[in-house]
Amino acid sequence: MTRRRATSSSRATPTLRAANTRAEDLYPWLYSQQLPSVNTYGTSSIYRLTANHPSGQLTTYIDGGTTDVFHESQRLQLSTIRASETRVTINDSVRVEVTRTYETGPVRVSVRNNDTGAPMAGTVAVSGREVGTTGDDGTLWTVEPRGSYSVEVRTRSGTNTTVAVLGT
Repeated sequence: MTRRRATSSSRATPTLRAANTRAEDLYPWLYSQQLPSVNTYGTSSIYRLTANHPSGQLTTYIDGGTTDVFHESQRLQLSTIRASETRVTINDSVRVEVTRTYETGPVRVSVRNNDTGAPMAGTVAVSGREVGTTGDDGTLWTVEPRGSYSVEVRTRSGTNTTVAVLGT
């Protein structure tokens, strides 16, 4: 694998220029900050573009012949993702908040004692499928499914609380 910087210079192959142009169209926010590094695979027209950015890291694979992205991976720092909506349900003294970010993106589930605000331990299920338990801070991050769904939390004391989330 050969490593290059994304470039539109005259030394770049036509397929590298095409892949770079396509990536610039797809990720203008990235190209406004930096040029990603590019790895090539021998003499093929397959390119892996990688860039670190303020919110995390992007890696995308582009076919230089078709300029199609055939695989993309993003690692994002949860602290940099903006909330788009928070849904709250209170059952007895259990307060469950479900905070969405973007469609099929990270979802924060927070479980607290509604009277004291103290974090609570709970088992979290999304549409009936258990996804984990809250940590010491009463929070669990998971990935939002497509469409409408429900988040169910069962506390150690046996209180069940459900939050309905409507898809966009």
